[in-house]
Amino acid sequence: MVIEEEKDKETKSSIISLKNGRVLASPHFTADRLRLASNPRYIILHTFESGGSGAGAFDLTESRMLDVPHNASMDVFEDLMALYDSGGLVALYRVGDRELLSSLRVPLVALPVLSAASVSPGLEQLAISVGGEGALFQVSNGQRSSTFGKFTAANFSDQRNAILLQANSRHDPPRVLRVDVSNGETSPAWEIPKNVALHSNGPVLLEYSYKPEIITARWDFEVPEAQTPFRLRALDPASGKELWKRDFGANALLPLPIRRVTAWSSVGRRRVGTRRKLRRAIPS
Repeated sequence: MVIEEEKDKETKSSIISLKNGRVLASPHFTADRLRLASNPRYIILHTFESGGSGAGAFDLTESRMLDVPHNASMDVFEDLMALYDSGGLVALYRVGDRELLSSLRVPLVALPVLSAASVSPGLEQLAISVGGEGALFQVSNGQRSSTFGKFTAANFSDQRNAILLQANSRHDPPRVLRVDVSNGETSPAWEIPKNVALHSNGPVLLEYSYKPEIITARWDFEVPEAQTPFRLRALDPASGKELWKRDFGANALLPLPIRRVTAWSSVGRRRVGTRRKLRRAIPS
């Protein structure tokens, strides 16, 4: 499914099937940015205003907004809402309940940017990449077991192996590495096709791309109102096997002038944000 919000119609949003292009629902919400919550039943809606940013949550199952206390950012995990305010306070609530369960002050202003984080199925290993460095840690004692360069995605294929999408550098293209968590040894998992940019936010690696044989003009032109062909493709992190693919051709159901797109499926999910400028629409 895909959620789209039209740029010039602040109140019109649609939930669209990727399989047949059918409009499944037309929820009423607006946002400057959309993303799926950790519980994919909910969408987190971010707004950025002069007076400060805020976040809300929309229930896809019941097609309604949740009653959420004011916050700067939030997430929903199972039936718990975690809210973070500008003062550094993290508060926990049950979905649909304003009674505070717990709170903790966690000032995050000085922390570097988190690139990726994942925990092994048995909660024994933590793979995390912060700033320009990545590492594996043992959860039980916090000991660092392996160190790597920056990676932008981490998936544990089983208890023994971690799959890392290592970011490109000045000298090397991006790579997919298989890591033996018992000793930190790495080996190539599979080769990324040339000119393919992969992104992750869940159990799959997702490719969002334009068809190069059709788009041949300069990247700094203003995108016309006409629909622009593109592709969504999900790959298995461990093998590179294609899990699903959807091509949008000359009659693409999602034209570029839409404001925001969030896409997911039963095997994985990924948010994709579009912009008026084409060069900003293509992920870096």
